[in-house]
Amino acid sequence: MTLNGAGGFGGNTVGLGLVVFGGDAQRAGVEVGAVRYVASQPWPFPSQLMIACIGQALTDQIMLDTNELEDAKWVSRAEVLAVLNGTGDAFIAPPPYAIAHTLLDAWARELA
Repeated sequence: MTLNGAGGFGGNTVGLGLVVFGGDAQRAGVEVGAVRYVASQPWPFPSQLMIACIGQALTDQIMLDTNELEDAKWVSRAEVLAVLNGTGDAFIAPPPYAIAHTLLDAWARELA
């Protein structure tokens, strides 16, 4: 099971590993194992960099921290591909220029 669409923030005092393993994955109660880099995109406010990674979830349980996140759910590759192709309704696809779209596309097509 792979975790998609989780975010984290880091500054010049936080290593990338902590950002990838923390953030929304932690707030969703998902333990993350192996992580790999997919892409990056500049974020102009205030001159930062977004990095997209795919992480291997070590469990399929979600323990949502509702003070931090409104929702979290697992979706299949088929559902992601359908949404990206405009035929699915499991969630609303991010626009093609967004790094979230790049991340979903990379994950959905890697074994498709």
